[in-house]
Amino acid sequence: MYRNVCSLAFAACLVCTAPLFAQKSVPTATDRVVGELETVATFNGPMPTGVTVSQSGRIFVNFPRWGDDVPFTVAEVVNGKAVAYPNAEINDWAGRTKPNPNAFMDEAVNQTHFVSVQSVVVDPADRLWVLDTGAPLLKNVVPGGAKLVCLDLKTNRVVKVILLPSEVAGVNSYLNDVRFDLRVGSSGNQEPGTELGSRQNAEAETAPSDVKHPLSQRLGGVDVCANGDFAARAQGRGCAYNGPLQQPIKGVAYITDSSSQGPNAIIVVDLATGKSMRRLNQHSSTLAEDGFLMFAEGQPVYQTLPGYPPEPVKFAADGIAISNDGKTLYYCPINSTKLYAVSTDALRDKTMSDAQVGATVRAVAGKMPSDGLESDAAGNVYETDPVTNSIHRWNPQTGLTETLVHDPRLLWPDTMSLASNGYLYVTANQLHRQPTMHNGQDQRVKPYRLFRIRVDQQPVKLR
Repeated sequence: MYRNVCSLAFAACLVCTAPLFAQKSVPTATDRVVGELETVATFNGPMPTGVTVSQSGRIFVNFPRWGDDVPFTVAEVVNGKAVAYPNAEINDWAGRTKPNPNAFMDEAVNQTHFVSVQSVVVDPADRLWVLDTGAPLLKNVVPGGAKLVCLDLKTNRVVKVILLPSEVAGVNSYLNDVRFDLRVGSSGNQEPGTELGSRQNAEAETAPSDVKHPLSQRLGGVDVCANGDFAARAQGRGCAYNGPLQQPIKGVAYITDSSSQGPNAIIVVDLATGKSMRRLNQHSSTLAEDGFLMFAEGQPVYQTLPGYPPEPVKFAADGIAISNDGKTLYYCPINSTKLYAVSTDALRDKTMSDAQVGATVRAVAGKMPSDGLESDAAGNVYETDPVTNSIHRWNPQTGLTETLVHDPRLLWPDTMSLASNGYLYVTANQLHRQPTMHNGQDQRVKPYRLFRIRVDQQPVKLR
């Protein structure tokens, strides 16, 4: 009996003193933040994808028409806010207000307005190029919508439009990102069929200089000026574009086609002639890896469309970067753990078959799934990482990868742009929280953000 009483007393003493033991601090391991992100701008409207910075420090972004209300799909960031660029009128595509934007078939309007822009890139000559998918809602390309548009940043006017024909940018294409080399390419004139005013579905192409061509006198409700340029009707100050519209611009553009509904490829565009061709079409390196399941914020990412069972999201050839000597194009599907490289000489060589071009493809590094890629003058390649909210840098000389940024605010880092001031800019758009991936529930939390981090490197300028 005495033993039992003592035992109870001892147990009671332990209970009484338990809080004293609990007060002792115990270290807890937590995720560590890497790098110092700076907020450059915030966006309370539609979600951004692309970003680019001019040599003078001007910042441009774009907002694709994926389902949000997008009054302007290209913007300049002025005092931390997005402003329609180069004006509201060219962004005011008439199809955006229609019940079914993808059924908007006015080719003249589609050619002369930004339909749904996925990427903006400043080239080595400090001109802004706008990559228009022509595919609102990530669906079919509208006639005349797929194009490259060049703007002179000194005048803020369009100086060249390159239409991508249906055999290159098909109805199910999705033009994703673009890089430039201005040292290569032809010096010829732009060819009919790629010029503004060409009918993409005509049996015989007619140049816009032909006064009998219906599009030469009416381009999306825009009046043609005496010198052959067209004026933004709502600007109210004459011609919108300093002539001649199709300026002689030499160089080559490389574009990824990341379509989830059609074939994937690298598209090569001669900037002088406007001629383009598909390369690595359905090559394994441009396709989403079979059986790949994407993750973000620790959760699997499924596409959840009404009437269909959930499916893993499928992201094909997306990110793209060019080496500092211009000899190698780096690219990757998002649904992939490999960084691929291909010879740019092979991509441009019309005498080589696609199989021969494919023979130059190499898997140069393993990596996390990446949306955007960027490169610098030292030869490094930068990779976004939506899975872990990070940005990594791969050194081709050592073969090693380092993490520059790991931050919980970097929710789906999308596109990067290395500026002359030594900062790497990146958009974070919460892509994985869209309604199409959560049974119609929008889990995005505004504002979206544009960040930057100092890397003390210079951009690649091939000119």
